Amino acid sequence: MGTVKKAYSLNGILRLMARLGNVQDALKVIHIAGTNGKGSVGAYISAVLSAQGYRVGTYASPAVFEKREIIRLNGQMILEADFTKILLDVQKECENMRREEGISVSEFEMETAAAFCYFFQKKCDYAVIEAGLGGKDDATNVIKRPICSVFTSISIDHKDFLGDTLKEIATAKAGIIKPGCPCVSAVQDAPALFVLKETAARAGSAFYLADQDSIRDYEYDETGSRFFLDWEDGDAPLEIHASMTGSFQRDNFACALETLRLLKKRGVFLSKDAVKTGLMARLPGRFEKILDDPPFYIDGGHNEGAARQLARTVRHCFFSDDAPGDRKRKAFREKKLIYMIGMLADKEYQKVLPLMLPYASLTIAVTPRNERALDGQVLEAEAKRFYARMESDYGRAEVFYEPDMNAAAAQAICAAGSQGVVLAFGSFTFLKQLREAVAEKRLGDRGR
Repeated sequence: MGTVKKAYSLNGILRLMARLGNVQDALKVIHIAGTNGKGSVGAYISAVLSAQGYRVGTYASPAVFEKREIIRLNGQMILEADFTKILLDVQKECENMRREEGISVSEFEMETAAAFCYFFQKKCDYAVIEAGLGGKDDATNVIKRPICSVFTSISIDHKDFLGDTLKEIATAKAGIIKPGCPCVSAVQDAPALFVLKETAARAGSAFYLADQDSIRDYEYDETGSRFFLDWEDGDAPLEIHASMTGSFQRDNFACALETLRLLKKRGVFLSKDAVKTGLMARLPGRFEKILDDPPFYIDGGHNEGAARQLARTVRHCFFSDDAPGDRKRKAFREKKLIYMIGMLADKEYQKVLPLMLPYASLTIAVTPRNERALDGQVLEAEAKRFYARMESDYGRAEVFYEPDMNAAAAQAICAAGSQGVVLAFGSFTFLKQLREAVAEKRLGDRGR
């Protein structure tokens, strides 16, 4: 029996935006949907446009470290005073709507409306809008005619809302395609690609598939990435030294680049210098290094697609070049790899763990402070079952549950010592807590 999908619709946000003057219709929007990579692709596009001198609004969720980070203007978080005012203004209209029409909206719908209003007030030249969940019925899909619709990698996630299969999930996300408006897609698995192409064809929308090969000589390590790309015919290739890194960023760079080329075709002026500067954008929580000694990385990989790419990054950055294909831990470069893992209960941790656990010397399971959190003891038990099944290949790496986040961070750092590496991954919801725990550990060390 398949998953019973939860119902949600655009009725509330449509009425709310009508009461707010449908300001979203006045914006030039790049609308982004996908399972993994939306934040990175949106950050690259926004940063290139900003580097060119345009006024660019960016709306992306969920917030990872600071609530205000969901709304940005030219890369900077909305000011506290502006954030409070715009939310109060929208909340007042929500109360009027509930009283007069009997219609209520969710917190996400209210924040989405606030973002549209803020970008309109600030006279943004462009707005880069990231879908929150799915596409067709996502609150951001009140946009009628985007400049283009962009699709990052689509994989299985949010099954209770979007469906059990890749085709169902892609169908939901393809709902942001609008008649006559072009769309760009990253490389996709066959079922998702078929859905996107078919939907675009029915809508009379030009479809552009990002080409990985447009990112030439892609090299990366734990410190950053380097690659070449062709921007203007006849010119020498641009050499890019980017801050964001990992196997997954090659697809993200290619998707962003294809979108930027499309914008250029549609009359948006973009110089080589702007492209070079913008593609060096940073985004917190994406294989981000938060401590040097020992090296401590955090990543929001919490589904199968993200974990598969993160595993490739781990193998590439921390394993010997001659590491065997079976991912055996003996190939590790004489370093210990320490994991901290925290997940939400609706994520498919049973698919994430087998992809990641083969590389770990020690895994510390934690419980994020979130009402939807998966009990870390469940993660601990699942990890131990994995090693019991695969003992002949991987041995029995140590696994334990630590209920206190600060203690878990301290134990991970201690276990890594001078030769190890710490990688914390899972749901974005626990990365803020973890960053605070690491900062507290550093302050405590300095005080001794």
